[in-house]
Amino acid sequence: MTLLDRVGTAPTVRRGLAMVKLANGQWRVTRATGEVLGYIEAVVEGRELKFSSRRLIPNQRGSLPLGDFWRMDDAIDCFRL
Repeated sequence: MTLLDRVGTAPTVRRGLAMVKLANGQWRVTRATGEVLGYIEAVVEGRELKFSSRRLIPNQRGSLPLGDFWRMDDAIDCFRL
């Protein structure tokens, strides 16, 4: 399990998950305990903005794509499972 201290920007809490903005268009998704679940990245596709979610694989250095979403709320919801 990856735990990170919340240093810098205060996290945004949505639907029981905290998101810390890392860079322009990138967020780290964590539980309230600080456990890192994965990342969301905003991607421009044509004239539309979509949100790509990736979940960290526990005890490994990789991640799995969860999907691309047109709404940030949908990209966040996939981490609640």
